[in-house]
Amino acid sequence: MKEVKNKVSVLESWVRDLGEQNAVLVATVEELEREAAERVALLEDRLTKMAATTRQSCVSLRDHQIQVRLG
Repeated sequence: MKEVKNKVSVLESWVRDLGEQNAVLVATVEELEREAAERVALLEDRLTKMAATTRQSCVSLRDHQIQVRLG
């Protein structure tokens, strides 16, 4: 009977440890997801700005080429 109680105690301890490890893992994954979402938003913002700059540069180049041709 004592041996069974010891085994149960060990198993309960393992379950507690696994529960704690799982909680840490969940918190870590949530933090990584937040960081990834922030990074994606930052990259999207940069891409949007770069696209606008590129578009403006193309328009300026086209206008310049037209002026040179009409020159």
